[in-house]
Amino acid sequence: MRKPKHYIYGLDGLRALSVIAVIFYHLNYPFAAGGYLGVTLFFVLSGYLITDLLCQEYEATATIDLKQFWPRRFRRLLPALYTVLLVVGVWITLFQRSFLTGLREDVLAALAYVSNWWYIAQDQSYFTKFEAPSVLQHLWSLAVEEQFYIVWPFVIWLGLKIFKQPIRLLVPMAMIMLTSLIAMAVLYVPGEDPSRLYFGTDTRLFSIVLGGMLAVVWPSRVFAERVVQQRIRNILDAVGTVALLLVLLGFVFFSESSTFLYRGGMGVISLLMLIVIGVVVIPNSRLGKLLSLRPLRWIGARSYGIYLWHFPIIILIGGGLGMPLPWYKVVLVFVLTFICTVLSWHFIETPVRYGGLSRAIAYYRTNYKTRVVRIQAVIILLILSIFTTGMISAKSQSVATAELQAHLEQAALKQAKAQERAEKLEREQEQEQEEQAPTSQSIVTAVGDSVMLAASDALQDSFPTTYIDAAVGRQVSDAVIVLDWMAEHERLGDIVVIALGSNGAFPDGEIERLITKLGNERQIFFVNTNVPRYWKDMVNNTLQQAQQNYTNVHVIDWDTAASQQANVFYEDGIHPNKEGAIYYAQVIKNGIEAVTGAIES
Repeated sequence: MRKPKHYIYGLDGLRALSVIAVIFYHLNYPFAAGGYLGVTLFFVLSGYLITDLLCQEYEATATIDLKQFWPRRFRRLLPALYTVLLVVGVWITLFQRSFLTGLREDVLAALAYVSNWWYIAQDQSYFTKFEAPSVLQHLWSLAVEEQFYIVWPFVIWLGLKIFKQPIRLLVPMAMIMLTSLIAMAVLYVPGEDPSRLYFGTDTRLFSIVLGGMLAVVWPSRVFAERVVQQRIRNILDAVGTVALLLVLLGFVFFSESSTFLYRGGMGVISLLMLIVIGVVVIPNSRLGKLLSLRPLRWIGARSYGIYLWHFPIIILIGGGLGMPLPWYKVVLVFVLTFICTVLSWHFIETPVRYGGLSRAIAYYRTNYKTRVVRIQAVIILLILSIFTTGMISAKSQSVATAELQAHLEQAALKQAKAQERAEKLEREQEQEQEEQAPTSQSIVTAVGDSVMLAASDALQDSFPTTYIDAAVGRQVSDAVIVLDWMAEHERLGDIVVIALGSNGAFPDGEIERLITKLGNERQIFFVNTNVPRYWKDMVNNTLQQAQQNYTNVHVIDWDTAASQQANVFYEDGIHPNKEGAIYYAQVIKNGIEAVTGAIES
């Protein structure tokens, strides 16, 4: 296992930084709010290396042997993937059967390398989770890369046949890159969950193609043959170091809710990553040497296995719910990831990559009658039987726990019936021609997400003259549409209660836009959130700031109230149960009466 003479160890260092950022993001640590961008660095790096390899082969042989390229990629990628799928499937079947829900479909999608499109079709969120996500959700990025590996070699081969020289591919590659980047910007809707854009091959391709563009203008083989002047190398080192620092700052601070990220920001970050790669591939660059430190090289060389193993381990020990794990579980995550990665690297990935599979087949053909081989065969058949049993018994995927989902569906049905009763009552009141003045009781309009939906019955009982419109997954942008409709149909009361924030942080300016639409004549009550997710403080701070900026805006502190009362939530720790719903409605009622009573007095 000798590395090529021009093997670029600094790129292993970049892989290490990427996978470390992703792990801490999946562990939900605030200092890695942008750790998911580590996947973007993987994309840019993959685009560079694969395109560089293909162009080298074409210049050396005047063709690209696609029949050899794809088997090489499969030998590199499939053994570790299949091992993870098998081990995870067997473990869940034996010890954690609750995770069997949806596992069969996820495994099939992973085997076909279409996980990203499968999660898009299932409307799964990468960012907003009210229950543990699929243990295989992280395989969406491998699906994007594998789709690229299947199509891109043919595109490069065809392009080189037409244009002859790699540099002439720059313009069509730039067109593909810009189309993908523009698609992300056009499809992005502020305030809505951006998971479709995050998962989509079409909206993530620009990072990979950007790496390919660097390969045709800055090929690694050039630096294996030429010496870069010291002065120029120093300048490039400085530029690359600044770019790397900006990327690392992005790993720390760049929240996935930022509008800028989907309106070109991810392209800017990809460009910074491109600069870093361009500097690292220069021989003897100081940045390359820094990233070639032995620990980084070790992690980077095994980053594929680390990425495969870490996520299911995090989920299976209780992570993936938006809050950091206890320190001892974090230690366990790293220990188990290390053990699984090392075992896979030494006994699965490396042997298969260098011809071990054919040797193993030959060995079993020769020694199939021996006792050791027969015992091994029995163990393998037993493992496969357990895995198959799990796949057969796996249930179809659900969005939430059965109890909570049933409760939300029932609440939605009751909410619709309550709206019908309210409309009927309103029509009857309009028909009455009484001389006395209409009731002075204020009409309360309530708009919220699934938390309010879970408590809609109790709210209706607390405020008889109430219009409630709550729905699962609602964002601020959805609430604006609902309130516009209510205003048009004269459903907006003197008091407006808004309970949002369970599904993510508010985009910049959205709360101000909503308040402006409601106007100064109404009293607006925002219910803050107790959701156990990293964005809770961002949501609550935004609402607190709005209360300070507007005299008719008030915050009802559900966050504090919920923490003072035991047993008010379902198992997800977000949605109030039956007792919690009554308490939730009472907290809102008390908050409104405290303000309206002060105003009247």
